[in-house]
Amino acid sequence: YAERAAGLLKPADRAEGTAEFPEACGPAEGRCFPEEGQSRENRAGASRRRDRAGKTGPAQYAGARRRNLDGMRQGSCRVLLEGGQGEYVEKKSHFIATLRSCGSVEEAVGFVEEMKKKYWDARHNCYAFCIGAKGELTRCSDDGEPAGTAGRPMLEVLEREELRNAAVVVTRYFGGVLLGTGGLVRAYTQAVKEGLKACTLGRMRQGYEVRVCTDYNRIGKILYLLGNEGIEPDFADYTDKVSLGLTLPAERLEAIHKKMTEAADGKVEFEKIKALYYVDKEKRRV
Repeated sequence: YAERAAGLLKPADRAEGTAEFPEACGPAEGRCFPEEGQSRENRAGASRRRDRAGKTGPAQYAGARRRNLDGMRQGSCRVLLEGGQGEYVEKKSHFIATLRSCGSVEEAVGFVEEMKKKYWDARHNCYAFCIGAKGELTRCSDDGEPAGTAGRPMLEVLEREELRNAAVVVTRYFGGVLLGTGGLVRAYTQAVKEGLKACTLGRMRQGYEVRVCTDYNRIGKILYLLGNEGIEPDFADYTDKVSLGLTLPAERLEAIHKKMTEAADGKVEFEKIKALYYVDKEKRRV
């Protein structure tokens, strides 16, 4: 269920030992699109800020992208198992961040439209989403805020958290006090962080389905070892011997194999059945 809820695995993926991730859906990776309501002054001001910034902004963004891709090369990313909502107030402006797992661009766009209808009376409904196991498609919108002060900071939070197939909408009710560009960036960033605190996250990992077989005299040591490693057997079969079904992370496979062999004095069968992806549920943030 967690795999299907994450939107990155199909129900049959675990059985087949493969994972097919969504393709990139469009040419607009990493770009924030100005909404029709954004003023010409805001767009011109953003252009001037980019000119003054030189290469600093793009270089920082490229660095964040490289870090995320490095994480994926290690076979790990994070997904929303359960969405959530958080709030943040800055100088009487009320920010409401809503996060949801979305398995496709169409689903993410539908979520954004749903939030805009729900909060139709708000001044702004800014959004960002990241689709695909490697973040192949990212998109964001400032929805009338000065360019680069809302959608981009929101997207950067998702990327720093290594979240995939996730969308966030931050609704702003204007409090009558201008926050300035720096204040807006901080407010939208903090709003997304508050929303994440209400979410249930999982880490998607590359791993292996493993079968372990030993005798009754040694199964106690094996189970004790697994408990210390934080691993719960998928199943146990008690016949003339004891067989355990395990799902182990790829990076810990050899180490756990070695510990089992030592604990059972070499009297244990350790068989890799197939490679797969699985989701480890993380503790809810406080």
